[in-house]
Amino acid sequence: MYADRRFGLYASHLHNRLGAADLTLAAAGLGDVWEILQVALKPYPACHFVHACIEAAIKLAREHALDAAQVQEVRALVPREVVSTVCEPLQNKRRPANSYDAQFSIPYAVATALRRGRFTLDDLDDAAITDPDTLALANRVNYESDPASTFPRHYSGEVIVVTRDGRTLRRREQINRGNAERPLSDAEIVEKFRSNASRVLSPAQAQRIESLVLSIDVLADVNQLASGLAAAEIHELSDEVQ
Repeated sequence: MYADRRFGLYASHLHNRLGAADLTLAAAGLGDVWEILQVALKPYPACHFVHACIEAAIKLAREHALDAAQVQEVRALVPREVVSTVCEPLQNKRRPANSYDAQFSIPYAVATALRRGRFTLDDLDDAAITDPDTLALANRVNYESDPASTFPRHYSGEVIVVTRDGRTLRRREQINRGNAERPLSDAEIVEKFRSNASRVLSPAQAQRIESLVLSIDVLADVNQLASGLAAAEIHELSDEVQ
């Protein structure tokens, strides 16, 4: 309500740039343009800056049936602007102290993706981030600034694997999956929900919630969504919609 006042939101964030800002842009298209449609969903439970390298490593692992013991060296190419966030200090990134650290670690994320062909919430458990085989592989992951990066438009990345038998395998993801130019499909979003929900809900409860949310456009009242999610029980979808 008072965002444009002296101590409002805009002043607190823009500081000396406030005077030059066109505040009318904040409400441009209000009621006609729905920014929620621009929301990008993450395919992996980690910092967006590591997603392209995770994706590249997963594809390399699957395409070449890689075994960690075969890997001599790994190089991850990341945007120069994010090196300090996800690559340095290198020794700390190679041995994340907790799940939060692991989410911001190129060496750990790439090593996990190469070893397991995935990167899920399970890979942020204590047992995963202390796994000696994963940490040994992470210790062989180095990084370089990506000369072909289009950051910040895309969080691009590339993984190059040198194997002990002399092969050089590489995979590049120029546009990170989940980006507005490469959004997740409806099926991928549902798959992610099911995977996460299965950690705390029964299959029946997860299915009921999924059905309710996917029917949000025909619900009579938003209270039906709120009460259904809170209870995690929807006896018949037909009772909840018009």
